[in-house]
Amino acid sequence: MREYRDNWGTTHTYTYTDSATGKTETATEPVQNGSVLLDNQTGAILGFVGGVKSGINHIYSTRSSGSTIKPIAVYGPAIENQLIGSESQLADFKTSFTNYSVSDFGGTIANKFMPASYALAHSYNIPAVNLYSAIKEKVNVASYIKKMGITTFTKSDYSKLGFALGGSDYGVSVKQEASAFSTFANNGQHATAYMISSITDPSGRAVYKHKGGNTKVFSKSTAYIMQKMLHGVVSSGTGTTVNYLANFDTDNLIAKTGTSNDDKDIWFIGSTPGLTMASWMGYDNNYGHSFSLGSSQSTINETYWAASMNAIYQLIPQQFKLHKTLSRPSNVKSVKVNSLTGLPNGTGTFNGKTVKTSGSTVTSLYNGWTPDAFKTEFAIGGTFNNYRLFWNYMDGANNGYGKTTSVKDDDASVNTDTTTKDQQDAAKQPLHPVHPAVRRSAPAAPAYCIAVHPPTVPAVRQSHRHTSQVHRYRQVHHQPLVHRLR
Repeated sequence: MREYRDNWGTTHTYTYTDSATGKTETATEPVQNGSVLLDNQTGAILGFVGGVKSGINHIYSTRSSGSTIKPIAVYGPAIENQLIGSESQLADFKTSFTNYSVSDFGGTIANKFMPASYALAHSYNIPAVNLYSAIKEKVNVASYIKKMGITTFTKSDYSKLGFALGGSDYGVSVKQEASAFSTFANNGQHATAYMISSITDPSGRAVYKHKGGNTKVFSKSTAYIMQKMLHGVVSSGTGTTVNYLANFDTDNLIAKTGTSNDDKDIWFIGSTPGLTMASWMGYDNNYGHSFSLGSSQSTINETYWAASMNAIYQLIPQQFKLHKTLSRPSNVKSVKVNSLTGLPNGTGTFNGKTVKTSGSTVTSLYNGWTPDAFKTEFAIGGTFNNYRLFWNYMDGANNGYGKTTSVKDDDASVNTDTTTKDQQDAAKQPLHPVHPAVRRSAPAAPAYCIAVHPPTVPAVRQSHRHTSQVHRYRQVHHQPLVHRLR
């Protein structure tokens, strides 16, 4: 698909001094891509793109996860632990924690309360940080992340509020992100990602066989609610480009976008009921360089994701399982709530005044619980002044409630996270340090190759003979349908 690759962005050319020879050499850095396609139910990696030229296999190298971490580390655990429902309100006001401040897209602040479903679909930062601040005090978030196959995050990562936006010491690989996100499409069960089914020696004796099986991460109720919320990303949120470019039914498509500081990393992860594909774009930034992607890179990545999945759908449409949906679990509770408070309409007292809500309602979904009756302080992350602004606004005051302002206007501190072009996250990520558990030189990958391995095709054996008798094994894979992306 050269027509897409050629539009990915600037290829940088520069000189550097070879440390071994002392000679001046010339290097080029194109926009790189790492993509992984896997089966949600089995974890089998059906295909991958390792990069645009031979070298590092970018499905293994670690990068800032950006906002793709939000459903995995913030919203999923919060729904599971009955902290919020789909329409529960989250605060989006100027917020300063100890040594940490945060803003939304473009260094802005929404100055209002917003539903969790809307905050996730449009990838607002301040609500996610407020929610993570609440959930991490009650729940061991790391236990969920590890069950989903991500092991590169540190204890320090989990302790910091910036983790809710993708900030971490070492980052995460494309393979890990695809595998973790597939948990929601697999109804809360995680299947470990793998490439090799089995290995036999020359005599046919099996020396390795992949052990399948799923690990429960979230209840079916949580998975059902998260599927509804993540569908909002493509139906009305930051991933709508995919919705109108896809040549297959997107009614059950769920997704998440992500961007790191200064547009260093761009992500799109999407799941049908059967398959998940994650796509990352960015520069390698070798020799101390710090190249950023263009302002339209999110759209470029979504366009590439849609084109890739359209091509794959032509080959293995049955594996998309487009119409296989999770029936609503009995433990999912529905409540009609006020669209501005996320609670049933009612009357109460705030700051010595009687206040009430009536009128517009929406349906909020809950994992095995229902909210309390009307409360005047109804959201997560709100302060007394935030509620006073809200209730005065409800009483008719023209006080700036809901008016977007910039961090500069609010004289915010210098420690501020901002999102990039499509209201995705800012993650304070160092220039790709390598986690001790991750090989510094990831396996080389063929430039632009995605192999689709339909499990329904009989397996074939591929012989790999070496001089050492110990390594004379044959790896058994599903028969691939290989498509060069040109």
